Amino acid sequence: MLRIALACMIACAVLLAAAFSLPGTTSAESVIRRALKTAPAEVSRVGAYIWLEDYGIGVKLAPAARQADFPKLLAGDAPENQAIATALWDLGPDGVAALKRNMEAKGARFESGTNLSLRPKSFPQDIAGHWTRVDLGSGRSAGVLDFTANGSNFALVFSAEAGAEAGLPAFRETFLRDFVLLPGMQPGSCAPLIFEGRYACVLKGWQRVGERFYATVNQSWLGLRLFHVAETDHESLDALTTALETELTAASFRPAPGARPEVAGTQAFLREYYREDGYVQRILYARLNGGYLVALAQAPVGLRDQLTVQVGEFVAGITPLEFGGVGTTRPLYFNDVRNVRIVAWQDGRRVLWGALFDDGRRQQVLWRQDDVAWNVRAVRNGEIIASRNGLANSSKALNPLVDAELRALDLMGEWTGALELELEVAGERSKTTLNVR
Repeated sequence: MLRIALACMIACAVLLAAAFSLPGTTSAESVIRRALKTAPAEVSRVGAYIWLEDYGIGVKLAPAARQADFPKLLAGDAPENQAIATALWDLGPDGVAALKRNMEAKGARFESGTNLSLRPKSFPQDIAGHWTRVDLGSGRSAGVLDFTANGSNFALVFSAEAGAEAGLPAFRETFLRDFVLLPGMQPGSCAPLIFEGRYACVLKGWQRVGERFYATVNQSWLGLRLFHVAETDHESLDALTTALETELTAASFRPAPGARPEVAGTQAFLREYYREDGYVQRILYARLNGGYLVALAQAPVGLRDQLTVQVGEFVAGITPLEFGGVGTTRPLYFNDVRNVRIVAWQDGRRVLWGALFDDGRRQQVLWRQDDVAWNVRAVRNGEIIASRNGLANSSKALNPLVDAELRALDLMGEWTGALELELEVAGERSKTTLNVR
C-alpha cells in the first residue's frame, strides 16, 4: 500500500509539472516567472516560530520528525536551562486516550482534570479544552491540555522538573499567548504562509509538491503556484496587472472578463486566461501588506467549474495572520525622504528624466504612498519652455529606468546650449543642468 501511495504521489507530481510546462509551448507559469523573476519557496520558520503547514499551526517550538502512527509528536523542546519543556501532539481519532495509554505505559499517573478554554491567535472563537495534571514519577510532573480544533484532536504537554510544578499554570498561559491556529483547516489540507507570515491561506484537499500545490479531481488535477512581488517593483496593482497581461498576450493567452474580489479586506483582480491547448488558467493579482501576490491556478478545460470553485475558496480563505511579529511592518511613506535627485538626459529633441530618493546620507529610500504630487519644468535663459505635472504612488513610478518616455519634455526648435531642469516632489526640490546638443 505504501508503494502504491508513493507511486500515486510521484505520478501526480509529474502530471503537475507537465501541466505547468507544456511541451512545445510557453506555459503561463513560465511567462509569469520570467516577468516577475521571483517566487517563494516553502516557509517553515519565521523568527522564533515554526509553521506546521499541514495543520495551520504556529508555535515557538522545534519541529519533530514526521511520524506515521498516532499520537504524533509535531513539535517540542528540551531546554537545557529551563525547568519546563513543551510538546505538541496530534492525537488522532482516539483523542487524549491514545496519549494517556502511551504515558501510562512509561509510568505516568493521570490525576483528575478541569475544563479549560483557550483562544489561539487568529482563531475567531474560544476552543473548549481539558487540563489534566500528571504525575511522572521521581518528583516530576506534567500538565496535559487536550482540545479539538479544525476536525483534529491535539494536546499540549508541559513537563516540569522536580520542584517546578507550581510554575506550570503560568508557563502554560505564557505559551498560549503565542500559540497560532488558522481557522478553516481540515485533515488532508495545507496552509502555506504568504509574505513570511503576514498572511496564510487554507487549501482544502491540496498538497504541496516543491513550490507548487495540487489537488486531484475526477482522476485529474488542479494546480496552483504563488508568487510574491516586492511592493516597489510596480507602481500599482493595475501596473502589475498590465505588465503581466502584456506578457501573457504575447504568449497567445486570451483573457476572459475579470472580477474584483476582496482579499483580506482589500480589492484585488481575478481573471481567467485560455489558449487552444486544453488548459485554463485563473490568475489572482492582489496588493497586500508586504507586496503584491500573484496566484496562478490551472486545470484542464473540463475542470473549469471545479477550478472556479477552488479558486474562490482560496481567495476567500486568505487570512491576515501577523505570524512571528511580521504583520506590523512599517509603511513605506514619502516622509522618510530627505533628498530628491533628478536625473536627465537628451533623446533627440526631447528630454527624458527620472528621480532618485535618499534619506540624507545618500542611502536609497523606497516609498509607496498614493497621490504624491510632482512637477517638472525645463528652463532656458530664465524662461520656462516645457513643463509637466502629475501624481505618483511609489518611488518606482519616477525611477529613471521606468517609463521615462511617459514623462518626456519636448524641445521646440533647433537651439543648443544649457537647459535647467527643476523638479518638485511633495515639497522636496531638485535641480540639474543639461547641455542640449
